[in-house]
Amino acid sequence: MLGLGNSITSAGIIETVFDLPSLEFHVDTLHGNVTSATVGSEVLVSALVPIVGLVQPRQVTNANKPTHDTTNNKITFAFESTGSDIPFLELSNAITLTDAFTIVFAFAAESDGSQTDGESNIVGSNVDANNHSHLLIRGDGGDASQFELRADSSASGSNLSDKAPGDMGEGNPLTAPATLYALTKSAGASATVKMFSFQNGSFAEEGSSTAFNEDIDFVVKQIGGVMDGTSAGSNESQGNMHFYELLIYNELLTEAQIQQCFALVRAKHADL
Repeated sequence: MLGLGNSITSAGIIETVFDLPSLEFHVDTLHGNVTSATVGSEVLVSALVPIVGLVQPRQVTNANKPTHDTTNNKITFAFESTGSDIPFLELSNAITLTDAFTIVFAFAAESDGSQTDGESNIVGSNVDANNHSHLLIRGDGGDASQFELRADSSASGSNLSDKAPGDMGEGNPLTAPATLYALTKSAGASATVKMFSFQNGSFAEEGSSTAFNEDIDFVVKQIGGVMDGTSAGSNESQGNMHFYELLIYNELLTEAQIQQCFALVRAKHADL
């Protein structure tokens, strides 16, 4: 069976980045790939059906379920001031990225709630006892944005912490329109982390950082939620986003591959 984006020529099958063996996890919010039900006045999401991989994002507690916009094919992880109500989807098994990787995601921030600047936690882990990870994008109080990739490990009692922050040069707003991003991390302890975007018809390298240098594993155990190792609260960063699609590769994609991935994802979502 052909993957999405494949075509057949006389030479055989032409593969796209959706068919790379390094694609470890892929979910989207299109019809048929979201399990949701009406509870009271809201349509709540209980699970996503993975397009690639056996790991399933799910949530059994209604208070922590994101909402499903079935008309616009998006999931909203709304800002909540009460920690026990923060929405997130927990992966059935953790995805541990140990070396080079690429994370591609499409989202727009939902609102900043009571935060000073809007922050959106995309993926990470706050439920793994030995590793707290997060990938987030925040506003800086003006037109610009920042990204942050962080992992804290205490599995061996080392309590190591690694953080790659970077200013994003294009100044894309967090809220609208929805934007495609790709974060890449190169191999090894002296890694380079880069953020790319596609917005308003333009592809750009947003920023980079070499601060992620202790080669700590980045663990993905949830989408949305709180992922910085702290207790949830009114001022804590959290999911806070309209979510469309997520792909996780266990290799460093080239810029050409990232642009192809962006084109394939954009073709699926009217908001992009």
